[in-house]
Amino acid sequence: MLNVIIYEDNAVFMQKNINSVNKALANCDIDYRILKFNQYSSKLEDAIYQKGVKKIYIIDVEMGDVSGLEIASKIREDDFESIIIFATAFDKYHNDVFYSRLMVLDFICKYQGYEERLKDDIIAALKVLYKKKTFIFMYNHVIYRVPYSHICYIEKEPLIKRCIIHTLNNRFHIVKPINWLEQVLGANFVKTHQSCIVNMDNVKNIDFSTNVITFKNGASTSLLTNDKKKVIREYVKDSE
Repeated sequence: MLNVIIYEDNAVFMQKNINSVNKALANCDIDYRILKFNQYSSKLEDAIYQKGVKKIYIIDVEMGDVSGLEIASKIREDDFESIIIFATAFDKYHNDVFYSRLMVLDFICKYQGYEERLKDDIIAALKVLYKKKTFIFMYNHVIYRVPYSHICYIEKEPLIKRCIIHTLNNRFHIVKPINWLEQVLGANFVKTHQSCIVNMDNVKNIDFSTNVITFKNGASTSLLTNDKKKVIREYVKDSE
């Protein structure tokens, strides 16, 4: 899932942002949603701190009570992966943005080919966010290279110190603790059970009544405990 979070208090430019996002993502096989905010709120804060989803922020620098720079600083407190794009009608903020070391993808003037440049920036952001990562590991003296995007879930085998990596088309063994794998693989890999971590990018559906997680390739697992359901619902919407 990709969240495109827009922080903009001008209705005209809010719509321009939405148009650019939809054009940029029109031909991409990516599930995305646009979250619109015209002022700071608890819902915006929840979106900032939500884990396990990729994010692109389109932020107007000059806002009301809480400026775009303040929002970007809040994002960067513990999130250095999400993409931030600043938009403004005033070039005077240019130096403030880059001196703040907020790792901004671009700073766009709203009156110079704004929509087209924003669309290009979003396409560039997708290349950064979805650059294919590869998990490299060794088992029985053989080195394996498995793209992160191919992994569905990983389960710990009972009684022995070994895990099974279930991919879209195969399965592999690895002698590593499941907690270690969760940390190494990153935010999209979520623990659903003490013996299972799931790649949320490859989840097709979760039936919370039966605790069955189904993946894009049709495989499934029932390794979902009741205490993990609340966390998982934050990642997969409308699955009940």
